[in-house]
Amino acid sequence: MAARDPVIRFRFDFADLKRPGPVGLRLLAPALDLLPAGGQPVAAVSRPGWLPRLLPAIRTCEPLRVAVLGAEAPVWATRVCRSLACLFKSAGAEGNLSVFEWPGGFVVGTPGSRRMPLEPHAVLVAAELDMESIAAAVQIGRTLDARRAFLTLHGESPALEARLGLNAAGSKAPVHRLPTLETADIAALQAGQLRRDFGRACLGLAGAILTRYREPLT
Repeated sequence: MAARDPVIRFRFDFADLKRPGPVGLRLLAPALDLLPAGGQPVAAVSRPGWLPRLLPAIRTCEPLRVAVLGAEAPVWATRVCRSLACLFKSAGAEGNLSVFEWPGGFVVGTPGSRRMPLEPHAVLVAAELDMESIAAAVQIGRTLDARRAFLTLHGESPALEARLGLNAAGSKAPVHRLPTLETADIAALQAGQLRRDFGRACLGLAGAILTRYREPLT
């Protein structure tokens, strides 16, 4: 009579991970916090043809949090925050992504999510092309983790940037130059939409933010 293989029973309980032991197992889900009191949901709008769908890229246990700081450029910082929040909402509309914004940042989560990580994955320092704003942006950038920071300029002028000393300012944050907003861009943004040229420039910045989100900061 042939011998039978012994039946091996396996039991797993998440509570085991919390018990101290030699293995030292622990859950790696980040700590989450409530949204700020002023957080408002971003309304869904139809996705324009130039904007690709946002494929499943946001982890259920870890929403994407972005902070936006204004370096002597409060209006520009507000518009950068609004533009990116609207872009993520529109690109992720088919997946019903949840996007909330508030003065100084936004969060992108899976459907129904109303929490955010304790620390932002990316910090955008919004600056105008003038001496005071550039100097303030560089100073702020020096206080931030270089892996999280992005210097976001309103407009592009290599000659002016050279005169302002941006290239020699010593900022370690990568520089993203967005086109100067026109009247039509501002009107579209007030309706929660982005026009093609400005929107495609924001798309490049959004891609860099997602890349940073996927990379561990260890």
